[in-house]
Amino acid sequence: MGLLSSLEFETSGTALNEQARKLGYEGARTLCDAAEDGEAVASAAYTHSAAHIAWKIADVAALLGVTRVALGGSVGLRPGYLARVRESLAHFPERYRPEVIHAELGADAGLIGAALWAGREATVT
Repeated sequence: MGLLSSLEFETSGTALNEQARKLGYEGARTLCDAAEDGEAVASAAYTHSAAHIAWKIADVAALLGVTRVALGGSVGLRPGYLARVRESLAHFPERYRPEVIHAELGADAGLIGAALWAGREATVT
């Protein structure tokens, strides 16, 4: 069994950036662009990342029964990435395939969530 790590360390923009550099790309953005243009090496790394996310989405659906998952972040908001996540998720039984969409708040979703949480915490204490 391999080492366990968080999803952030395996599929985030930062993780894909590191993978991109190992493969000879400037960074995650250039790897994603190359993958979406059909470049084989970049496409394999991009698809691997999307398949990993799909696997975790299926796990969460099985465990918690979620019916919708929103992807955000620099990689998750790319249309090509969402399509690959959906393609990978299609290999799982239907009950483990929630709807996958882009986060409605886009790249600012995490920042907005943190601000709302901080505001609530300030009111409670």
